[in-house]
Amino acid sequence: MIKTCRASTFIPAPIEQVFDVFTDYKTYRLLSGVKSTRVLQVGQSDQSYSLGTIRELDLRFGVFHEQVMDVNYPHYWDYKFIKWPLSLTHIGGRMSFKSVTGGTQMTWESTIEMKGKVSFTLPLIAWISGYGLKLMSLQMKKIIVKKAR
Repeated sequence: MIKTCRASTFIPAPIEQVFDVFTDYKTYRLLSGVKSTRVLQVGQSDQSYSLGTIRELDLRFGVFHEQVMDVNYPHYWDYKFIKWPLSLTHIGGRMSFKSVTGGTQMTWESTIEMKGKVSFTLPLIAWISGYGLKLMSLQMKKIIVKKAR
């Protein structure tokens, strides 16, 4: 069974600024629940969001390694968890950014797959994950708005 979690947030800031904050691994250190972040492998450029970069996110419940799969600055950023503490497969994720009147519409999607007898729990896991994406998006929005002041 495959499910996509999705969260969308309007942020009153230019698309480039929103992209930069959401894709900077250091920003995640400011979020509740994040213990630490670091770059494990540099990608095609020295930008921490560049293609091929592998980053580590240490959350309170486990360590995640994400690899940057595709980038189209400042419109989208694709990633995939190549290591994580969950017994399901991460198909991939995308942060999309669209310029709209007064700011940027940011959409965060993450697709997961679960096989076997416990796959009936995937809708609940997807709902919780979507809620987590929304909470992180709102925390990032606060960071961006605070920087703009």
